[in-house]
Amino acid sequence: MRGAAGAQQQRAPAAEVQAMALGEIADQSGTVGVVAEPAGGVADQDIAAAQDACRIEEAESTLKRMAREMDAAVRLQTVPGIGLLTATAAGQPALAAGYVYPNEYASMPATFTLPTIVVSELVNSLNSWDRKADGLAIHKWRAEIVLFAALGPLQSYSADSAAAELKTHNWAKAFADVLWMNQSLGGKAQIIGEQAGETRRLFEYMVGHVHWDTAVYWGMRIELPVRQLHQQAMRA
Repeated sequence: MRGAAGAQQQRAPAAEVQAMALGEIADQSGTVGVVAEPAGGVADQDIAAAQDACRIEEAESTLKRMAREMDAAVRLQTVPGIGLLTATAAGQPALAAGYVYPNEYASMPATFTLPTIVVSELVNSLNSWDRKADGLAIHKWRAEIVLFAALGPLQSYSADSAAAELKTHNWAKAFADVLWMNQSLGGKAQIIGEQAGETRRLFEYMVGHVHWDTAVYWGMRIELPVRQLHQQAMRA
């Protein structure tokens, strides 16, 4: 169970991104195969071979897409000059750590050293898969960036609560500074953010209680739209 902004969410095994780690995708991408249907003659064999080639092409395309999606999440966090770990907020300590979930779950501590960020695909959110042109699709999904800034819960107005709330100040701008400078995530996305009327919205965020497992923190949750292009075989 993991919640955000004061409400725990049931993390469903959604998202093909969670199906495999990048290494597993790489291992399997070269061994994708299908079972051919029985053929009664040369013509049938040709049809079956064509069907097999089509299925292999589509399977390989799927694996490549999955790798691109998780690579986009990894780049959000780690790549120098791109990664959110380079973000610096005025008046705040440097980020102590950052993780990509679920890839790095095994290395994540039970209690975070603060401040820490966790980047993942936003679950229980409606995504879309659109056709841009023949052979070219657009995948629109959302990344979730959670900043864990102080221990919670904050249950009353006090000096400690005020000090904890101050620890989220200036982080929204700090993350925006990094993201505006590389809106393609190093070439892994077509663009991040989304059109919002006459302006372009980079992300939406909320400050409040955030959860990891059973622990409660005070921090910030960001929803970042990501749009990626994928070459895909398309037939009637």
